[in-house]
Amino acid sequence: MLRKVLASCVFLGTVASAAILPSAAFADTLGNTVLQYGSTGPEVTVLQQQLKDLGYFPSTEDTTEYFGNITKQAVLAFKKDHDLNEAEKVGKTTEGEILKALKKAGISETRTSDVRTKIIQIAKGLEGTPYAWGGTSPSGFDCSGFTKYVFSQIGIDLPRTSEDQYNNGTSIDKSALKPGDLVFFNTYGSGASHVGIYLGGGNFIHAASEKVQIDSIDNPYYWQSRYVGAKSVINQ
Repeated sequence: MLRKVLASCVFLGTVASAAILPSAAFADTLGNTVLQYGSTGPEVTVLQQQLKDLGYFPSTEDTTEYFGNITKQAVLAFKKDHDLNEAEKVGKTTEGEILKALKKAGISETRTSDVRTKIIQIAKGLEGTPYAWGGTSPSGFDCSGFTKYVFSQIGIDLPRTSEDQYNNGTSIDKSALKPGDLVFFNTYGSGASHVGIYLGGGNFIHAASEKVQIDSIDNPYYWQSRYVGAKSVINQ
């Protein structure tokens, strides 16, 4: 059953551009969504980190997926300094001003350590999401749909299939894996038919046969013998 379902990770839908485009913020991730007090999700984490980079979100506070009082005050302070309305809501207009401010401050790319942290936060936040053939959203994922979605939340555009994702980025030796690297497995046939995100400590998170879950890359009963390699699509 596991092998049969994992085979779906080579879903041959429309393949997105293979370009890997790091971004300073959450451009194109909000769409028509408005973040406000009480909002939750990975978009909130990204917003907090960008406000932290700009000096509005306290450097002593950890980022979370919850839009609470600290985030509200940071947003209001940013809006006041940029002549925006005083509501704490964050939509496309505020998002655009944040992008401009980051560019003006010379923050053209998110810091590498922050990028890796965000990837792990976003991926873990999706643990338990059900598996879905061809799935690319939090309502259901296949393996490459999961990795593509997670990386899109921080502005990195991955190709659609596990095979094409394996053909991008920089090869990483297993002994040099870092959290946020992509790890690949051969679950049937030949080549990289399954992909997940390395978490550290020998563990990775992936859309498996039933749901997004965490497993060991060295599991002797399945993953260890099927490990193909790893790629990094992060600058460092």
